Amino acid sequence: KQSWPELVGQAGEVAEPVIKGQNPFVKDVIIVRNDTKLIENFRCDRVWIFTNPDGTISRIPT
Repeated sequence: KQSWPELVGQAGEVAEPVIKGQNPFVKDVIIVRNDTKLIENFRCDRVWIFTNPDGTISRIPT
């Protein structure tokens, strides 16, 4: 699996076990706020989780 639209609106902390359970190739699940500046390099074993100020997931994790 490569995207998790069902996680949008849920608490950011629930994402890591779901994502790692559905894609064993993912090594890093990183939770950040929407306004965080990120590094630009692409890694297929990393998923960024963008959250609102209240900690809920705001974008589809991919």
